[in-house]
Amino acid sequence: MQTLIVSVILVFASAYLAWRWMPKSAQKTISGWIARRAPALSPYLQASAGGCSSGCSSCGNSNADNTGCDTAPLPKTSSQGRPVIQIRPQ
Repeated sequence: MQTLIVSVILVFASAYLAWRWMPKSAQKTISGWIARRAPALSPYLQASAGGCSSGCSSCGNSNADNTGCDTAPLPKTSSQGRPVIQIRPQ
């Protein structure tokens, strides 16, 4: 019985990792196929927005170097090039 439970957990973990690392275009193709076959499952398979840090093809940006992905400003640096960490807001 324990072997069965562990096997089921490993199958779901493998499927999750495959889905997570899959290119966005393949996710859309598979989601569309599943939505036609089982419409009740389609909300669970929609790709999350994720942002650019969650993978190479996750942001949907057409730039090869993903320069359009960064929306956050760069951290402030001191004259020695070290990041400045603010303890109290000014």
